[in-house]
Amino acid sequence: MNINNMIAAVVSYLTGAIAIYAYVNRNRYLDLALATVAIFIFGTSMLLAAFRILPAFTRVLLNLSTAIMAIAILFFFVRLAGGASTAMKRWFRRRK
Repeated sequence: MNINNMIAAVVSYLTGAIAIYAYVNRNRYLDLALATVAIFIFGTSMLLAAFRILPAFTRVLLNLSTAIMAIAILFFFVRLAGGASTAMKRWFRRRK
């Protein structure tokens, strides 16, 4: 058993629990939901790696979690850009 992977799995599951809490409490954004899924997939991958179970499947899960997290980050940047655009529009309306 690899302790480092086990610690990464535990931290990942705890982070996923916090992400679920944030999603449930009025933060229902697609990027947060995708990030939560990616976090749990990563935690499962690290758990399987810790016990050295199905190494090929572990790699697939790791790659899948990386891809989903990249998509979540892109959605987050789109949400940030939309928020910045809205703030700039409001600021320019006040300046008139």
